[in-house]
Amino acid sequence: MANWCRSIVRVLGTESDVARFVAHIDEEGEAQEDIAECCLEQRTPGRAEYELITKWTPPLDRLAEISRQFPTLTLQVEWDQPGDGLLGCAVIMDGNRNVLELDDLVRRARTRIREVYPQHFHDGDDDEADLELGWELLREASRLHCGVQRDEQDDANESAVVTDVRQFARHAVREWIGATQEDSVNWSQEGF
Repeated sequence: MANWCRSIVRVLGTESDVARFVAHIDEEGEAQEDIAECCLEQRTPGRAEYELITKWTPPLDRLAEISRQFPTLTLQVEWDQPGDGLLGCAVIMDGNRNVLELDDLVRRARTRIREVYPQHFHDGDDDEADLELGWELLREASRLHCGVQRDEQDDANESAVVTDVRQFARHAVREWIGATQEDSVNWSQEGF
């Protein structure tokens, strides 16, 4: 049985180009054998947001192929496949993709957060913190990698776990990207 990967794809560009893209996807319909589900979640001028469900991994090859047909559009992709701990984001333009895989970061962060906040990880009841950590790592990485603007979600009623995990995730992503920048001679060419 396959693990299902959920991807969010934001399509950005001029209104006429985005409209052509949406019409193209509507025409293709269920013809995509590698995509189990494709749902238009949000549509505003110059922007469309889809949710895709695929087996195992995000459909980056297929999205790169489609982007070649729409070279003026930018596709911002975020994915999460909890079964195998896959998490990442990508920017795709004219068939070229700039991918940021967060799998190793998530594994390291899950180990480290248990050391930093042991009070949230006792009796094996750590599902809320693990889920929130993955989502917050993806949010922060997408913000930095793709330029995705997120609304801050400061809720006075949010639990201490959520508040601590958000702060930890933001720091972990910034630290990880900083270390990656130092290690990469091609950093500026990679689009970060």
